[in-house]
Amino acid sequence: MTKKTVKTDKKTTKTKPKKTRDSRTSYEVKRLNQIFANIDKEKKDLCKKLIENAAFMSVSLQDLQKTIKEDGWVEEYQNGANQKGKKTGSAAQLYIKLSNNYRQVIADLVKLLPRSEQELARMSSDPMLDFLNDE
Repeated sequence: MTKKTVKTDKKTTKTKPKKTRDSRTSYEVKRLNQIFANIDKEKKDLCKKLIENAAFMSVSLQDLQKTIKEDGWVEEYQNGANQKGKKTGSAAQLYIKLSNNYRQVIADLVKLLPRSEQELARMSSDPMLDFLNDE
């Protein structure tokens, strides 16, 4: 882990460990494995890659959120001397596509759980899913 310096005032500085992308992804894999622990054993091996992909997408979405907060949803462009304007930023476009893919992977995993556990898993895996599914 690398260290991140955080200034608290003019006199003192604290260092806070910055989690690596791999450690964040590993943590998310563990979290998702707990949520989807009751998937039928025969299907569980098939779901391993889906869970790993969902974890990767979740961490990527967090990183993209940070980029969007810093840079905004819109970026300016200029094609030649006279053509310029604003467009959806590349991080924002990627975020939208990736969030849809993430939502679909989680929904597919939830469907593999016993019916009695699907609602709890849906809420535990991503609270945004309920919001998106209600639209």
